Amino acid sequence: VTVSFVLASDPSTEVKLYQVPVTLSYQDDRNKMFNDTGKIGIRINAEPEISLIVDKTDFASKRKPGTVSLKIINKGVVDMKYVNVRVVQTPEYEVLSTSNEQYVGNLDSDDYETVDFIIKPLVDSPRLSVSLEFKDPYNVDFKQEDNLPVRIITQSDLGKGGFPWVTVIVVLLVIGGGVYWYLKREKRK
Repeated sequence: VTVSFVLASDPSTEVKLYQVPVTLSYQDDRNKMFNDTGKIGIRINAEPEISLIVDKTDFASKRKPGTVSLKIINKGVVDMKYVNVRVVQTPEYEVLSTSNEQYVGNLDSDDYETVDFIIKPLVDSPRLSVSLEFKDPYNVDFKQEDNLPVRIITQSDLGKGGFPWVTVIVVLLVIGGGVYWYLKREKRK
C-alpha cells in the first residue's frame, strides 16, 4: 500500500536531506497491536535562480579590444557548485583573453562573482554569447545559455577624452608669449 502525505517546509529551511521519524501502528489477525518506528529521508530542494549580466565595460573605442566584466548572481536559495563561465566565439566579436572559459567555483545563495574577458568587437553593438554550467547541492547538472547585449561606451561618448584643444591652445599661448618676450629682450640688447 502506498501512502502519500503533503508536507510543507519553512521558507528558512536549508536545502539538504532531513531524517524524519515515522511510526507505523498495526494489528495482526489476532488483534495484537504492533508499533514499528523508523526514519525516512526527505530531500528539500529548489530550482536554482541565477542571473547573468554585463556589469561593466572598458573600451577605448568601438572597434578596439576592451574588457567586459560579467556578474554571476545567485538569487535563489540553492547553493551552486563548480560554476564555470564560457564565452562562445561568434562573428560579432573575437575573444582575446588567454582562455574563453573561467572557473568560478562555489556560489552561495544570495551571493555573486564577477569574471572578466577581453574581446575585440567586430560590430558596433555585439551580443555576447555566454554559457554557464554548474551543479546543485545534489550534483544535478545545469546549463544556462544567454545572449547579453554589450553596450560599448567610450570616454568620448561620455564627453571625456578626445583631443584636448583647450590644453593645446594654452600651451601654444605660453610658448608664443615666451618667444615674444625672448625676442623683445634680444632686440633691446
